[in-house]
Amino acid sequence: SKSAYTPAHYTRQNNTDVFVPAVVG
Repeated sequence: SKSAYTPAHYTRQNNTDVFVPAVVG
């Protein structure tokens, strides 16, 4: 996963990195 300080982060799902909005910040 990317760091939370980025505008968005990637999450590991089904062995694939999917792009999702970052709700942490």
